Amino acid sequence: MCSVAEPDRDLPPEMQDRLAPALHRVVDSTQRRRRILALVQDALGQLRLDMKYLMFDLEATRRERDRAPRPIRERLTSLRLGLKNRGPRPADPGSQVAIELQTIRS
Repeated sequence: MCSVAEPDRDLPPEMQDRLAPALHRVVDSTQRRRRILALVQDALGQLRLDMKYLMFDLEATRRERDRAPRPIRERLTSLRLGLKNRGPRPADPGSQVAIELQTIRS
């Protein structure tokens, strides 16, 4: 900032008075932009760290899934497929809804 203000000292006082407000605006603007840049860089650093944690968690979850016993994986897969391919499930015969349906039908 000093290098910008130094030529100002060689000017006559009336020119210094005219340039001073503009010089202050440039200095303030530059300082504000540096603060914003620092905030953005900090936010990006935090985002990178968060992404590393998320990737680690995703890989750990995949490893856990892959290490699960085969019958559990097959059961989960069949449940997922079953839920996608069939419509609404019939009510459990002991559930309150089934009892009410039987009462209505009788």
